[in-house]
Amino acid sequence: PVFFLVQTIINVQVSLQQNKGKRIYYHPLLQLLQHPYLYEVKAAEELVTAITKRSLVSIPSSQWTSITEKRIAQILTPVEEPIAIIATIKHVLELQAASMGETAIASLEAQLITAAYFQLNRLEGLLQQFTHPLSLGFIGETILQVMRSLSVPLEGEPLKGLQIMGLLESRGLDFEHIIVLNVN
Repeated sequence: PVFFLVQTIINVQVSLQQNKGKRIYYHPLLQLLQHPYLYEVKAAEELVTAITKRSLVSIPSSQWTSITEKRIAQILTPVEEPIAIIATIKHVLELQAASMGETAIASLEAQLITAAYFQLNRLEGLLQQFTHPLSLGFIGETILQVMRSLSVPLEGEPLKGLQIMGLLESRGLDFEHIIVLNVN
């Protein structure tokens, strides 16, 4: 969900930039409002219903200004400069990390958010060294490229719950149940 959230934020900002912040294309807005981190917001649910019922293609800013939830409001605020999208993404990740609980899944999500945050800090430092103005599309693609190559070592308790293992780690062990994903 973290990569998809970052990708959605970039798509929303690109759509806002293309429409000078006055309108947004329905697809990135629906992706945002139906994201697993944000779908429980009541005003967002109402807007999704309105968009789908009326088959809206381009949504004016007056329709989403009623959403006061911090993360959504931050994402739907157009960035002044293209490099500011990194600060927007980092702020949304901070808000998301603060809103998560103490479950095992939340712990994994927190590790992913932390890794993404550190990579965004590094990338922001590198991009600020450029004197030539960079476009939002270029910065967005660069962010996505960095996020795709991000590798996060997940920490787990071997004697509790679900343990994710590689093939070499699992050799010589006996299991009650095995779930194998994506095997050719």
